[in-house]
Amino acid sequence: FRSIDRVPIDARELPRSTFDELVDLDGDYAEALSILDQPSTQYDVGRMERDTRRSLARLARLRSAFMAHFPAARRVLLEEKVRLVRPTLTEQDAWHSIPGKDPMAGIPLDDDD
Repeated sequence: FRSIDRVPIDARELPRSTFDELVDLDGDYAEALSILDQPSTQYDVGRMERDTRRSLARLARLRSAFMAHFPAARRVLLEEKVRLVRPTLTEQDAWHSIPGKDPMAGIPLDDDD
């Protein structure tokens, strides 16, 4: 998502259904991370692991479908942004927007943001 934010793409250009599926996967990953802070007796850890693995397995297919939607020049630009952004991500970035983990979660954005 951070790479997409760095490329001039109008929201109307996004392949809506594929993008929505990617957003859902992002939510699945956030849920899996938030479960790590819960007592293991409250959840079926095996089921959560299977669900998370299933979500991870979907990512490559969805990413390919998403990228295939764009013309070649746009794909090249997106891939270049991914190559630049990915090395800058930290483990803490995985917790982005997770209340209690992200120091900015729940803080309203300024009107200028």
